[in-house]
Amino acid sequence: MFIASNPKMGAVISYWIRDYSDDEVTISISSTGADGSEGHVVRELTAPSRRGVNRVVWDLQPPPRQRLENPDGLPDFVPPGTYQVTVTVGDETGTTTVEVLAAPETVSSAP
Repeated sequence: MFIASNPKMGAVISYWIRDYSDDEVTISISSTGADGSEGHVVRELTAPSRRGVNRVVWDLQPPPRQRLENPDGLPDFVPPGTYQVTVTVGDETGTTTVEVLAAPETVSSAP
């Protein structure tokens, strides 16, 4: 029997670094407007700048200080939509988008 923990839930952001840098990697996640324009920053993450392929998981939540208390104890996810992801290390920047889908609705088993 093989037992392991589940992978982290959220958007997996992969980035590649050619040469080691002392600079920290910053990942900025912004909402996008209906016309595709960049909106406000929803979350900023930091990551190490190791050579090669690196991965960070955005948990699809705003920063802890901006989260709302949920009476059901469920996470406070960002609204569905397209978000712009910008990865920066030193003078280098890369940008892509991620689509956050609506959570599936739960079906009640009550009669």
